[in-house]
This record gives sequence, structure tokens and C-alpha cells, in this order.
Amino acid sequence: MPENLKKSIIKTFATEWFLYIFFLIIITIFIVFTIIFERQQVIKREENRLSTQVKIVNDNILMQIYSVNEAFKNIKTVIYKKNDLISNLKLFVNVIPSVRTFLIMDKNGNVIASSRDDLTTFNYSSRDYFKTVKIIL
Repeated sequence: MPENLKKSIIKTFATEWFLYIFFLIIITIFIVFTIIFERQQVIKREENRLSTQVKIVNDNILMQIYSVNEAFKNIKTVIYKKNDLISNLKLFVNVIPSVRTFLIMDKNGNVIASSRDDLTTFNYSSRDYFKTVKIIL
């Protein structure tokens, strides 16, 4: 084989490998930037979605707190009428889905009225939350 032909083949071979590696690098860079861009888009979408969910949960909790507060205001007006009080407590529990039980206790921890009939014989004076309130007052 002539020397020029060998140099030409080696030059062609080197050029092909150079172009192959060059295009591999270009494709790799393109793929990496595409992945990074998509990741940023997903993060933005998820942040927006979470922000929306937080707003919905916040509004829902505020509405429930408002409903419970209104129920307490209404209970305050009928607290001395025991028959009306128990029916109102049961009504409030049915109307406000986040509330399972309404209890009214005296200063000794005895249940005066309850939305659940099975709790009317209980005394809660030994519970920590009752003791804490009694200490504060």
C-alpha cells in the first residue's frame, strides 16, 4: 500500500471518529438541557398544584372553624334549656362534618349535655386537658 493511501485512510478514520465524538457530545448536551428544562417545568407545575391545594385546605379549615364558632355562639344562647340544648348539639354535629361530638361540662368535669347519649355519665376531671384549663382559670 502506498504511503499516501495509508495517510488518507488514517485521516478519514480520524475525521470520522472526531465527528462521531463531536455529535455525541452535542446530542448529550441537548439531552441534558432537555431533561433539566423538563425538571424545572415539573417543579413549577407541582408548586402551583400544591399552592392551590393549600389554598383549598386553608379555606375549608377556616370555614369549619367559623361553623364551630357559630355553633358555640348558638349553644351559648340555649345552654339553660336542657331539652333544646341536646337537640341543638345533635343538630350541630350532623351539620358540621368535621365535628364528631359536642360536650358541655360543668366546673367539676361532669357532662351536662352531649350530642352522644353514651357520654352523659362521664366525668372528665381526671383528664390532662381539663386539669390544664382548671389550673389556668
